[in-house]
Amino acid sequence: MEVTIIILTYKRLDHFKRFIDSVKKYTNDISYDLLAVVDGGDMDTYDWCIENNIKCILASYNREFVAQANLAVYAS
Repeated sequence: MEVTIIILTYKRLDHFKRFIDSVKKYTNDISYDLLAVVDGGDMDTYDWCIENNIKCILASYNREFVAQANLAVYAS
């Protein structure tokens, strides 16, 4: 079974890194993809995703939660 874990983030790179570490540490028994939606031009988080081979969508502006989630679902 493959699962896509979608993460919506906005200027919280420290929390985002901890989340990713937890997913990698505790999600060993299934196959999964990570997909991050980085909102509002948060280039630090976007660059970190690219450097760590995490699929990433950079939204052009700060969107509401539902718009971010829909963007991620369409991309996955």
